[in-house]
Amino acid sequence: MSTRRRLAGIVGASAALIFVLYCAYFGGWPEPFGDPTLFVLSSAVVAAAYLIVGHLSAAEHPDRRIGLLFSVVGYLYLLRSVGYLHETWSFAIGLATVSAYQAALAHLGLAWPSGRLRSRFEAALVVAIYTYNVGHNVLLLLFRDHQVEGCATCPENPLLVDADPAALARIDGLSIFISQLFTITVVGVIVWHWRTSQGYRRRSMNRLVLVAMPIAAYSVLVDLTARFEPDLPDELVYAVGPLLLLSAPVAQWAELRRAAVARAAVGQALVGLDPGPTPAALEDALRSAVGDNEIRLALREDDRTGYRDVAGVDVDPARLPPGRTAVRLDTRADWVMVVDSHLSDEPELLEMVVAAARLALDHARMRAEIGAQLAEVRESRARIVQAADAARRQLERDLHDGAQQRLVTLSLAVGLARASLPDDDAHTRELLDTAAGEAAAALTELRDLARGIHPAVLTESGLAGGILALAERSPVPVTIATVPSGRYPASVEVTAYFLVAEALANVSKHAPGAAATVTIGHGAATLDVEIADDGPGGAVVRAGSGLGGLADRVAAAGGRLDVRSPVGAGTVVRAVLPVTDPESGTPPPQVRR
Repeated sequence: MSTRRRLAGIVGASAALIFVLYCAYFGGWPEPFGDPTLFVLSSAVVAAAYLIVGHLSAAEHPDRRIGLLFSVVGYLYLLRSVGYLHETWSFAIGLATVSAYQAALAHLGLAWPSGRLRSRFEAALVVAIYTYNVGHNVLLLLFRDHQVEGCATCPENPLLVDADPAALARIDGLSIFISQLFTITVVGVIVWHWRTSQGYRRRSMNRLVLVAMPIAAYSVLVDLTARFEPDLPDELVYAVGPLLLLSAPVAQWAELRRAAVARAAVGQALVGLDPGPTPAALEDALRSAVGDNEIRLALREDDRTGYRDVAGVDVDPARLPPGRTAVRLDTRADWVMVVDSHLSDEPELLEMVVAAARLALDHARMRAEIGAQLAEVRESRARIVQAADAARRQLERDLHDGAQQRLVTLSLAVGLARASLPDDDAHTRELLDTAAGEAAAALTELRDLARGIHPAVLTESGLAGGILALAERSPVPVTIATVPSGRYPASVEVTAYFLVAEALANVSKHAPGAAATVTIGHGAATLDVEIADDGPGGAVVRAGSGLGGLADRVAAAGGRLDVRSPVGAGTVVRAVLPVTDPESGTPPPQVRR
């Protein structure tokens, strides 16, 4: 609603209330009613409630007529006040329209909550009630002389044709029947609306049923009082009784608050969800926030012809139960949300629900895509590591079966040649000794190179044998606390082996006087590797360093590496590698050098 329309509504309501005060206190209040204060306060409170709620409803839902109807009731309720003016025609207009607000109340109840009538029958019923409520009073004015009836201060009736008490009695007798028939019909239609409503609209209709009862009871009380004139205080009927009419604006205000609370609940539900929620979790959150336990999220099936909800039940958007509608959540219509069709009565809430569902599903879809890409990257890294390990093993075998065997053969040939020399050929013997030493050194270096490329002991003896060999060759004292004797996947054994080898190499390089302890344990589905030393600490994992390369290798295996190395408190390198259950076995005995 624009600022100009809001200002116009406020000015109009204020002017109407001021007009009531003028009519009551300056226009000449009829003497039979006594002091007007209680009546004015009652009228002002009731009218102000309808005008304020009408203004709020129009601001909240400018495309709906419910706010206009509330305002019409408020203004018609105030229009009665012109009858208090001691002017001939204003007095007649006030009496002719004294019950017009009751017709507007019936219109409001039949059009609740959208502000639009549902059928031609209801439109005809509303026209008949407006016509009767005004026409009946005009008909009474044709035969009523208020001064003859005892109102000495009342102005003359300009519509008077013939003061006929008998005609008035007949009209009043018939009017009781007609007015009660209209009241019963309106209440019956409202109850029928309530019984046939479902889901979101049912809650709005629950309030209307509770509102219709006291308003209908007050309408009957006013009609019976006017016809039979029971011994009831005027203050009770015309000042306290109208306060029952406040139930309608109170109910509408509660409806506006409920819609606002529902919108806030949708936002809170979205915030409270875990990142990338499952469709089932999103569905439950939206149901709780909106109060619609039949909200369903459905995904198009692979054959692209039908939908299936999160429970696996087929959903046909073209054949939904009465009162349900399908809302598309993406441009390709891969996702639809089945909601209460009357949720369109709250377009802002529906828009927020749809936006929340789209945002959550897009987030979940992106997380799934990123997760799939990440899994593909991890698998690719694992394949690269496995390919590199396979190449290492092949290179180690080639060196063992090729160059290493040739050096062994060369060493044997040099030894045989030396043995066949005469004793007096010292010079040749010395040359052969030198050649044998060089061959032996070359063989040792080649074996060290092959072991660095891929340790053959790991293939032959498993992780326990490989760690034991590392401990025996380490230049620093090493204690093996525990190592499982079972076999693990080759990639896991290689990763664990090189982790221990690099850690021990760092100890010997940076803390030659320190001692190290190796602990390898098997968890539920992990292999835990820990190397601790009592050196000076201060180790840092840097890109391109040995530990940095091991961190990459551990990550490629799906594990994680943690290095704790406070200065002066030693270093602890720990890795957790995912594995399957190995063959059971006992750990090797502790070995100390």
